[in-house]
Amino acid sequence: MGHETDFAALIGSRICHDLVSPIGAINNGLELIEMSRPSISPEMALISESVTNASARIRFFRIAFGAASDQVVGRPEITAILADIYGPSRLTVSWTPLEGQPRHLVRLTFLALMCLETAMPYGGRIEVSEDEGQITLVGHADKYNFDETLWLPLAAGTPTGDLRPAQVQFGLLPVIARDEGRQLVVDTTPPVTIRFYPLTAPSPVTLYLKLVSWAAPTGPRACILPVAIPISAPMPNSPPSANWVEALCITIALSSVFINSSAAAASSVRMQSVWFEP
Repeated sequence: MGHETDFAALIGSRICHDLVSPIGAINNGLELIEMSRPSISPEMALISESVTNASARIRFFRIAFGAASDQVVGRPEITAILADIYGPSRLTVSWTPLEGQPRHLVRLTFLALMCLETAMPYGGRIEVSEDEGQITLVGHADKYNFDETLWLPLAAGTPTGDLRPAQVQFGLLPVIARDEGRQLVVDTTPPVTIRFYPLTAPSPVTLYLKLVSWAAPTGPRACILPVAIPISAPMPNSPPSANWVEALCITIALSSVFINSSAAAASSVRMQSVWFEP
């Protein structure tokens, strides 16, 4: 992850960490007051509700904007934060993974939730699921409101630079997903879907070329040359054809050993067959 993103995450963690304790103390004080009074006034109820909402947002923001790691966040903690955040709103979030999730995955999910919020201002239901490391968020609503200046760059995986503070999640999500080695897929066709899954690691492939030289003193001479090539996972706009071309060039260069470094005989070398194996 880039140093700029690291520092931003550390600052977010520090701010949230420093605010959690005083807000928690206020909440504890309110609980003591409630215990000492037979009834709660509307004013006290409003203060208590505001403190609960502030505490939930800080816990939510601490994960969404803070530093992340492979530390597992338990399902009870995640569902409690989501219930406190979305309980009073017109949005409901269904968190279906039964097991705890790594903090860095929860961070991506929370940022995606914040993006979906902007497209569902009239309420709706968001379902979060996990399948072998792939996180999928599906937003169901009767009416959507998409800002193309935000959603088109997000779908392209390129953060836009012209953002207001309330839109920072649209800039962070593609950057953090890329830094975490995740492919971000966005589909705004109702129901709107945001999905991120781990990219396949590069796997080595061995290219075998059977070369035949017709200039050898004893007659046609064949040789099979293996060339190991790291073929990356297929990615948009980056086909692996360049790797094959490079491999062929390497093989031709190595063929000088096969033909006893005879430049005059180089033109007699022919590639008889080619195949590859994982």
